Amino acid sequence: MASEENWKAIEADSEAYSRRQLLANSAALKNVDAAELAAKKAAEEAAAKVAELDALWTELQGIPSKIDTLEQKINNLSEELKVSTQKAAESQLKSLLASQVRGTKYHSSHIIEAAVDVVIARAKADVVEEYRVELRNQLTELKRRESELTGRLS
Repeated sequence: MASEENWKAIEADSEAYSRRQLLANSAALKNVDAAELAAKKAAEEAAAKVAELDALWTELQGIPSKIDTLEQKINNLSEELKVSTQKAAESQLKSLLASQVRGTKYHSSHIIEAAVDVVIARAKADVVEEYRVELRNQLTELKRRESELTGRLS
């Protein structure tokens, strides 16, 4: 058995349906329907704009921490390049070769090992520098995006 609330809802629906049927050809009802449709569309557009604004704001809020992270990575890579083993490896190889030229006998594996250390150190320095450039480009793009979002939100 239906509750009193259910009966009231059924009555309201029935009354609304009857009114619509009686006013089906009414210009006033058509105006009301058009206004309701326009209001619904405007509400949907407003909700979409609010969602877009929220997304832009959230993105903008996250940028400073991303910038800090990138700057820290770049600084770490710069420090790594400063303390690179490349110069020490080259110095060791030159020292071994100079001693060999002056007559000191070394097993060839010592010179090969020193030469490998130089090659690895140079390659690593190149890779670190390439990565640092990549991070700088990301940082530039992130700062550009931050400026763009700030402009759009002001």
